[in-house]
Amino acid sequence: MKCDIACRKCSKKKRKVLKTDSYCYYTISKENERLYSNDDELREYGTKGIPDPKKYSLVNLFINGVLQPPGVYRVEKGILILKSCDLPAKGVPIILQFIKIKR
Repeated sequence: MKCDIACRKCSKKKRKVLKTDSYCYYTISKENERLYSNDDELREYGTKGIPDPKKYSLVNLFINGVLQPPGVYRVEKGILILKSCDLPAKGVPIILQFIKIKR
């Protein structure tokens, strides 16, 4: 028997909510700067620096509150590199979000 989207039997199944851990690295952009490191982290918001992205399920970059496409940046342990030719203006917030999905 095939189910369609409106099937009551299927909609009663319990959905499993996955647990996550998250961490954010916060910094403020510098004029004409492409490279940010652990030393640039705003200590009021965290002191872990930039963790190894291989240990996380997802990594997102927000510049001035706007989610950036993965092709415009690279993340390595301790380093954020902006690859875009358009660099943020001085004083713009940069947030690097790390999410780990647990099983």
